[in-house]
Amino acid sequence: MKVSIVQALVLTLTLASPDCDPIPACCPLNDAVLAELKRSQDQCYDNDSHLSNIFTAMQDMRRATETMAEQLAAMTQKIDNIERRLDLLETKNMNLVANLSMMVTDVDECAAGTHHCHHSATCSNTAGSFLCLCDDGYSGDGVRCYETDECVLGAHNCDVNANCINTAGSYMCACNNGFIGDGINCTDVDECASRSDLCAPGVSCVNTPGSYRCACVDCEEHIMAKASLPDHLCPPPFRRLGEECFHVLKDLHSWHSAMEECWRLGKRHGITRPVRVAEPRDIQALQTSILNKSLRGAWLGARWDGGTRDWRWASGAKVESDATALLHSTGDSGRGAEFCMACTKHWCPSPQHCYDFLSVVCEVV
Repeated sequence: MKVSIVQALVLTLTLASPDCDPIPACCPLNDAVLAELKRSQDQCYDNDSHLSNIFTAMQDMRRATETMAEQLAAMTQKIDNIERRLDLLETKNMNLVANLSMMVTDVDECAAGTHHCHHSATCSNTAGSFLCLCDDGYSGDGVRCYETDECVLGAHNCDVNANCINTAGSYMCACNNGFIGDGINCTDVDECASRSDLCAPGVSCVNTPGSYRCACVDCEEHIMAKASLPDHLCPPPFRRLGEECFHVLKDLHSWHSAMEECWRLGKRHGITRPVRVAEPRDIQALQTSILNKSLRGAWLGARWDGGTRDWRWASGAKVESDATALLHSTGDSGRGAEFCMACTKHWCPSPQHCYDFLSVVCEVV
């Protein structure tokens, strides 16, 4: 093709220059043209070489692109496979969790009653376990709960003349006998003004905080002058002991309410003479003959007088017996506390706090 072009050019030049010899050597002008043509032909060769190189490079790039496309397609396929495997793994994990949840179901120990909380504690279910919390008014770890005794701890607001009574998880306030109120505020009852005293005729009533006492000019002679009671004035359930007549109330009362209980006992049995808390002449004989030693204790009708520092019967008479010496030191040490006389299994007489609850020894006087 390239030779044909040169030949065509030669023919063209010949026709254009009739003076020139068709043979290039016979015409200088043709030589110049041929030289230029040769240079152009060489340049064409060079261009063809460049084009050939560019074409080769493009082919190489196309093959590289095709290779990259194949690799990208393979990589995309691998990614799709990995995603499918991840989806399958996630499904398997979800199934595994569901199966485990079905196999390991939380047990509500509180509802099932399989917990070991204290009966004064509240059971709270948790995941796989439970908690025990002591109820209000109790302290502890929930397995062991201890009642908070507000009375012992002094964590109450009862009046000074009231008795604190501990209850389950709380407490109550009750005014002592001889006082009225709601337990938080208590007011003394004047038995003498209300004529609710049981003093004998001719014996003066003297009001005291929470109680009263009977006072007379010659109380010792009044008591010692008690005549022997006829049998009909000492009916059952009373029992005669020498010239005295006694009965033990098994119900528990404080010392302040004991006098009223004896008075009611006499009314129930139609006894016309006064019935009071016992003022026995011989305390030891009463203990050995009538009192049941299995009793916790029983009240007698005497109380410690912190003013005179003596034990005095409710009638006002001073207790004159060997019991005074036994009770003196104990009663004297209880400053600020109120002591009354009782008989217990181990000691008779024995000083006890007047607000304690004991049985009562009643006597017909």
